[in-house]
Amino acid sequence: MRQPFEFVVVGLERVVVQELLERVPGFELELEHQNRARLSGRQLRLGIWERRDDADHLIGFIMLTSTEQTAEPVLSLSYALAEGHQGRGIMTRMCVHVLDYGFGTCHARRVELIAAPDNTRSIALAERLGFEREGLLREGATTGEHTFDVFIFGLLAAQWTARAEAGECDKRCAENTNVFETV
Repeated sequence: MRQPFEFVVVGLERVVVQELLERVPGFELELEHQNRARLSGRQLRLGIWERRDDADHLIGFIMLTSTEQTAEPVLSLSYALAEGHQGRGIMTRMCVHVLDYGFGTCHARRVELIAAPDNTRSIALAERLGFEREGLLREGATTGEHTFDVFIFGLLAAQWTARAEAGECDKRCAENTNVFETV
């Protein structure tokens, strides 16, 4: 069976990982789980880097994870961007490229994402990309020992294709078409 992810770009600054290991309960287990998923071909994880002071600095990440290993998998999209870099269209552009990869190369039939009800930027991004809010998962996510509700959003391959054919992607999506370019 074809693996849904054919390449992986991974990168975290060692100091960032060490800080997370010290501050976030359970982070080591989560890192181990994600690494197993990546190595098994079920996850695409990309760092978002900024070139500053002659060095690259990690400012965010975007990740696709296969939740179903079939010819037309269901993928889960997750992302995070440092607060000082939000509102500039960076994550919108990254999501467009990753969704193109998910629906195109991986032949996903569906991509899902979750967002906390108070995360208005993430909700706006999901809706801008064409995701539909499908419901509320009560206590659907956990960070450390804190459990909280999340909205679940879904986007079908047919919806993504129709948006692309109609040219509905807003102007920010079309700018900067090289996903690997330093932002």
